[in-house]
Amino acid sequence: MSGSRESHTALGSRLILIGLSLIFIGFVITTIGTVNQIPGSPSTSTGIVIFIGPIPIVIGSGPQGSILMVAGLIIAALMILLTIISLRSRRIPPRAEPVSG
Repeated sequence: MSGSRESHTALGSRLILIGLSLIFIGFVITTIGTVNQIPGSPSTSTGIVIFIGPIPIVIGSGPQGSILMVAGLIIAALMILLTIISLRSRRIPPRAEPVSG
């Protein structure tokens, strides 16, 4: 039983490390893209979806902002749907009743 628990802990640690690495890589790529932006180039469009509890706050700007907002809402809805599906697929095994001797 403890071997399984240790493997779950190692897997969790790896997933946290991978997640933090992806966040850092995304930050670096975004920073490089911002610094290398050509002056006089077409305007930048942004869209963001922020969830505060169950309430989504959608913000967008630029010529393609509305399209990006809709794309963000679709991606957020898919993430919520996948989370619900994965939580429902987890089955808790029934407890074994103690054997009285």
